[in-house]
Amino acid sequence: MIYRLVYVSKTDHDMSTQEISEILNTARRNNTRDQLSGLLIYFDRKFLQVIEGPMAQLEQRFAKIENDLRHSRVRVMAKGKSPERIFPSWKMGYTDPEELSAERRASVFELDKLAGERRFEMGENERVQMLVKNFLIGVRVNTRERCG
Repeated sequence: MIYRLVYVSKTDHDMSTQEISEILNTARRNNTRDQLSGLLIYFDRKFLQVIEGPMAQLEQRFAKIENDLRHSRVRVMAKGKSPERIFPSWKMGYTDPEELSAERRASVFELDKLAGERRFEMGENERVQMLVKNFLIGVRVNTRERCG
């Protein structure tokens, strides 16, 4: 069984292209080892990330993310089982919201807004569930792996 986790977090400074590249290289190396895959989006000092894979590895990785000083205000938007991976060949894909379709971009910004308002609990809010579902369906089709 595959598990998926979607979260939003803030950073304390604007990340450079080099910093993002280093994060992606490390994530890809670790994800290969840990059988994880996913997608990272960075915008306005914020991350939105989708991670999927075996539950134990996913929980270990997320614990490291929560303790990583580059992240603050980590908010889980969705977490649960999935019959299959959305990003089976992506050890860690990357995109900028500007490269997403208008609908996907709007979903990213609304998820970020809802995370800031804390109007949900672990993705149980119906609006959050719908945004995550629509985002994941669309992003699977419309993005490509970048930065390595």
